[in-house]
Amino acid sequence: MGNDQSQERNHTVRVKVVAVNKDNSYAGEMECKREMSFSGVDSYTANQLVEKERDLMRQQMEISMSNMNRAAALPDNERRYVTYY
Repeated sequence: MGNDQSQERNHTVRVKVVAVNKDNSYAGEMECKREMSFSGVDSYTANQLVEKERDLMRQQMEISMSNMNRAAALPDNERRYVTYY
């Protein structure tokens, strides 16, 4: 178990958010990819950090897409967001 912490862990975190209009038509998408590397942490902690980063990426993209809706004078309730990991 002590050896588990000495391994370096590399992760590629990918998140894609697709905007869908109320009528289920495609409205656009954003995709983000980040490379993460961990050393000195166990696999559980590394996975927790990856999940936290993935959630933050999703939130940031949804906020950006919502801001673009406002810039285009679209009400927030006109679109929903679907996230792919």
